[in-house]
Amino acid sequence: MLYILSLPLLLFGCQSKTYYQAMNTNQQRFGGTRLVDAEFLNESHDQIRLIEVMTVTAMERSVMKETYIRAKETHRITEQVTKKHEFEALKHRIKLASTLSTSKDSQLQKLYEVSDDHFDIVYMQQMQKQLSELILSLKQYIESGTDLKLVAFSNDTLIKIEKMARELTIYSYS
Repeated sequence: MLYILSLPLLLFGCQSKTYYQAMNTNQQRFGGTRLVDAEFLNESHDQIRLIEVMTVTAMERSVMKETYIRAKETHRITEQVTKKHEFEALKHRIKLASTLSTSKDSQLQKLYEVSDDHFDIVYMQQMQKQLSELILSLKQYIESGTDLKLVAFSNDTLIKIEKMARELTIYSYS
């Protein structure tokens, strides 16, 4: 019981306010392959958080019912993946950002600026792009990562993200 109550405090302790503060802390804490692992977890966490926030936006703004349903399912999966990322970072003493990086935030702002008439189409295009980038990042780490536990974690995450991307592609072309 105590473990369940202390988990949020531990997870909060492994997060920095900004992406760059987290990266700076990790650079001071680690070197070599551990730093590469920390950078990978931070970058993939940033990507997943962007996808998660985009899905929340889509649930609020989508016009088409199918877009809403896909966004809701995607959000459910990304929430799980985000929690697993945070737990994996905790196990490795890696700091993660609690906010998006500047580049991811600017991509999100572009989605916010889209008119309601075009939102569903732009959202689907952006989701496919973000999922493709995340899949590429995960594959690269699986091929070149040195921490076997992180490689296994990345492989599990890749399976979920690829399935989500396939379902999104099927919907967008139907």
